Amino acid sequence: MNQLIDNKNTKGTLTVSKFPMDSAQSYQLSESLPWVKDILLELNENADSKLPEEYLEDSFIHADIVVEKKFKQTYGEYLLVSGTVKTEYFTQCVRNLNEMKDNLEVEFKACYLDGVHEENDELQDQVDIFMDGDVHELYFYENRVANIKLLIHEQIYLNYNQYPVSDYDAELNWSKDTTSTKQ
Repeated sequence: MNQLIDNKNTKGTLTVSKFPMDSAQSYQLSESLPWVKDILLELNENADSKLPEEYLEDSFIHADIVVEKKFKQTYGEYLLVSGTVKTEYFTQCVRNLNEMKDNLEVEFKACYLDGVHEENDELQDQVDIFMDGDVHELYFYENRVANIKLLIHEQIYLNYNQYPVSDYDAELNWSKDTTSTKQ
C-alpha cells in the first residue's frame, strides 16, 4: 500500500483504485526517493558554483503527507491530501549574486477529483473546492492515477522565494561600475 515510498515509483504517482477507502495513510517523503530528489535537484539549480548533484549532501526536502480516499455521490471517489513540505536548498542572492542557502516550509490541503469532472461547468474555473468541512486546492487525477509529485512541486514553487537576499546591506557588485551613460 505504500505506493509513494516505493523506489520503483519514479513519477510520484498514486493509483487511486489500489488505495483503501476511508483509511488515512501517512507518508514521510525525503530526497532518498528518486522523484523527491528530482525536485530538490531543481531547487538547487540556481546555485552555480557546483553541479546540482553536489549540493544534495548539504540540502534536504522532507514532506509529511496524509492521503485519504473517500466517496461522494456527486463526484465519486476522490482523494484528500494534506501535509507539510520543508526544504533547505542552495540558490543565488539577487543582490550580490553570491551563493546562499534558503529554506521553505509550506502547509497544504488538496482534493483530487476524477478528471471527467474537469470539464464540469461548476468546476471549470475553480481552483479550490469545499470538501469534508474544509477548503482544499482542486486537482484532478487521470486514468485512476493522482500525480502527487506535481502537487508537491507546485506547492513549493507557489511559495518559493523569487528574490532571495543573503545580506541586505552588502555592497552591490554592479554599483562599482560608474561609467557615464551620456553619449
